[in-house]
Amino acid sequence: MASHEVSLKASVNVTVQPANAVSVDSLTINRVVDLADQQEVRAWVREIPRPIVVWKGASYPANGGWNYDQVKAKIKADAEGGTLVLG
Repeated sequence: MASHEVSLKASVNVTVQPANAVSVDSLTINRVVDLADQQEVRAWVREIPRPIVVWKGASYPANGGWNYDQVKAKIKADAEGGTLVLG
């Protein structure tokens, strides 16, 4: 599977574990998994050792209707808005 890169406007700090933040200016998506039974989409990126929760519960796209451009846009918006959720 090909990797997909998400370029950010500026570096953002991501807390991987309490008191363990990393600063990144881009994220390389290695894998995206749709857990339909749990209504959750997760993305694994090279720069962070834990998966990013892209959508979960009420925000989960109906019928699993998402594409990589939407995943990249959601990760970018969450990262730049300081609302990136790790699983």
